[in-house]
Amino acid sequence: MSVPELVIKKLLNDNCLIVDGISRSGKALIAPLVTNLSCVDYAQYSTTIDHIPILWKLGLLNDNAAASFLRMTADIAMYERGIGRHLNTRPTDTYSIYNSLESDKLLERAQNGEGKTIADMFNKEGRYFSFVTHEMTPLINLWFLALPAVRAIVIERHPVDICHSWLLRGWGDRWGTDPIAFIPAVRTTGGPVPWFAHGFKDDYNRMSPPNRIIRCVLTLFDMYEATLNSLPKSKQQQTHKIFFEKILTEPFIQLQNISNWLGRELHPNISEALKKANIPADVSVTKRESKLEEFRKCVDPDLFNSLCAASIKYEKRLDLLT
Repeated sequence: MSVPELVIKKLLNDNCLIVDGISRSGKALIAPLVTNLSCVDYAQYSTTIDHIPILWKLGLLNDNAAASFLRMTADIAMYERGIGRHLNTRPTDTYSIYNSLESDKLLERAQNGEGKTIADMFNKEGRYFSFVTHEMTPLINLWFLALPAVRAIVIERHPVDICHSWLLRGWGDRWGTDPIAFIPAVRTTGGPVPWFAHGFKDDYNRMSPPNRIIRCVLTLFDMYEATLNSLPKSKQQQTHKIFFEKILTEPFIQLQNISNWLGRELHPNISEALKKANIPADVSVTKRESKLEEFRKCVDPDLFNSLCAASIKYEKRLDLLT
């Protein structure tokens, strides 16, 4: 019996922006800033949008099913945000609409109508609807299949800072075991593993949590670099890399670069968003050295040396931008 193919429906809106990065790379600071540009709808997070490409990567969804499902899910989220349904009004949440410089407008839209006429109005305005995503850049080809014109801001951050944040958050042993870790994990004979560790699942299952963290983060760094380098030039132009450290120290320059790339203007009140984020701010090298020393004491020498090498490589790239 042949497997039926899903219809990949007509797009509701071409203007979709994702703000992506490895978990703990600084999206909670950067996404509120870059989605407070003029004519960009404030960031929203959809677990389903994060999960569909993972199922596709694992071979649990074929190209057709994954592209159809992702397009439909993104369109639904964009439409419902557009008409004011399921607005995030939790005051303390990073992605609460009250953190948007246009919160009044988002609330006002909930009083308007719905249907194709409303969708056409948003498209005429040319607004970007935006999503915060995690570890999606290595899976970006599915995004291009589902949403050909999608734009992706790719956040990079020092590997020591990411690894240490994973350590504090317990991401060395939460995958598939913590009931509030809402991320698909792969079942193996040795226990659950994250999707990006499936290729070294046996090693992962033998490792201590700190060793797992370094191996996973460095694997994701390699996946990001390989994917971005393999994209054709036209698709590379649909991505924009931003360094977490640069947005801390020179936010206006970085936001202006993003606004130029996206074809949008800085919001007249962008200084309010910067004030709420407490930036500009300094980057503490001393704290990072302390984090690195903490890893020296609890991880295998080979992995520690790999982390040091990745750190040097990252710092050299940052120096080229100064």
